[in-house]
Parts: sequence; C-alpha cells; structure tokens
Amino acid sequence: MKVFRKYLITVIVAVGIGVGVFFISPNQENQNVAWINAFFVPGILLLLFSGLIFVSQQGAFDMLAFALKKLFEVTFTPKKMSQTFYEYKLEKESKERMSTFHILIVGIVFLLIWIIIWGVIGF
Repeated sequence: MKVFRKYLITVIVAVGIGVGVFFISPNQENQNVAWINAFFVPGILLLLFSGLIFVSQQGAFDMLAFALKKLFEVTFTPKKMSQTFYEYKLEKESKERMSTFHILIVGIVFLLIWIIIWGVIGF
C-alpha cells in the first residue's frame, strides 16, 4: 500500500504540473503544442528531480551542507560545533535513504507518452 501511495502522489503531482503547463501554454490556438508540452515538462522535471535526489544521496553536496550547517551554528549559537566532517558523513550515511525509483518511473512514463503524442500529432 505504501508503494502504491508513493506512485499515486507522484502521478498527481505530475498531472498537476501538466495541467498547469497545458493551460499556461502560450500557443492556445494550437492545442497540439499544448498537449506535447503538458507531457514533456512534468516528465523531464521528474526525471531531473530523481537524478538530483540520487546524486545528493551519493554525497555530492555533503561538504556544502556541512559548511552551511557549521556557518549557521557558529553565527547563531554561542557554542562551537563539536562534530567533524567525518562524523557528519558517518551520521548521514547511517540514515535511511529515500527511494527515487517511483519518481523515475513516473517521469519515464510521461516522457514515453510525450514521445507517442509527438509522433502521432507532430507539429
């Protein structure tokens, strides 16, 4: 049930983005372009978002996050931070990672629908 809920929420978000793109499309006289954009934009956004989450979970932004955390602790609290970067990294690796597979799958499905619509309708 939890897996279904993740997919459902992701699909609802993607459809919401698609509906927004469809109605905001500057080419309202040409509905074909609006339909193509309505599937491309959420598909590519979900695909890129899942990639960003994956890269972040692999530790690409750990040093930046640690530096900002240290900056705020030194600036706004009187005591200094006792945690080193190594300890911070170990603590972060011990936490459970979020699965991005559902975001990736929904993004790919939207892009596949976009390819089909683009092939059938065209410009």
